Amino acid sequence: MKKAILLLILCISAFAAKAETFFESCEKIQGASTIYVSKAMISMAGNLDIVDGDVDLNSLASKIDGLWVVTGEGKTAAEIKNKAKTALDTSKYEKLLSVKEDSQNVDIMMRSGNGNKNECIVYATEPSETTVIIITGTFTLQDIIKATKR
Repeated sequence: MKKAILLLILCISAFAAKAETFFESCEKIQGASTIYVSKAMISMAGNLDIVDGDVDLNSLASKIDGLWVVTGEGKTAAEIKNKAKTALDTSKYEKLLSVKEDSQNVDIMMRSGNGNKNECIVYATEPSETTVIIITGTFTLQDIIKATKR
């Protein structure tokens, strides 16, 4: 499952304005946890040897423009889920992966933009927890596959 979530995270790429707008609206939700990692921070991490088991993130670091994570539990999870449904038009994304296990659901979606920019969204829900991860950048699905094959 750890590998699937990492793969989901890496799939997210491009349309940073939409990601930032969604992220900023979720920052105002009481009880939500938010994380933003800028291109500069990701570039600094790219100089490190980032290897976790069979996953090598070094080759992807230079291709990621930004990473946004929003998560919450209980009522906060429900509010994040509602904001995600309205802010992120999933009809504009190609579904790459969908996993349903008991009451847990994980969807990975990707869309391409202008100038080889991509946006990948990992949307994970459980009855009392919701997590949305958005990654933007110029990486491709092939780059993700290459990073996970060691």
